[in-house]
Amino acid sequence: MSTAIGLGALAGALDARLARKLPAQRINFGRAGNLLFPVMVIALSLSRSFHLTLGILVVGGLGFMTQNATANTLVQTTVPDALRGRVMSVYMMVFLGFFPIGSLIAGAVAERFGVPVGAAFGGIIALAYSLYLAWRLPEIRALR
Repeated sequence: MSTAIGLGALAGALDARLARKLPAQRINFGRAGNLLFPVMVIALSLSRSFHLTLGILVVGGLGFMTQNATANTLVQTTVPDALRGRVMSVYMMVFLGFFPIGSLIAGAVAERFGVPVGAAFGGIIALAYSLYLAWRLPEIRALR
């Protein structure tokens, strides 16, 4: 199963690498990944077929890597040079620091209601937040 995620992550990394020459398309890939990843998490929670699950993991890995590569690129390209190191350190601290907190919440939900419900819950929250950001931050849509 981790190989399927790895294949999707590799495809996402290559996708981000190929989109490097086309910045507007890269932003669009990131937006798509921002929606694709939570949708795949929700689909994963509903899947009961091994082969379907492998496909979902590949597509989910693609969405995750595209989303993260785009977010990283946006932070680095929009921050002034003099502040980039400080901003990136805070960005990485927040990005990596919230994983244990999110894992604790996901584990509590999964223990109480089951793993599929926990995964669906996380996917729905992530999808809702992605849609909220797309709606409330038109400047993200305007990035080129």
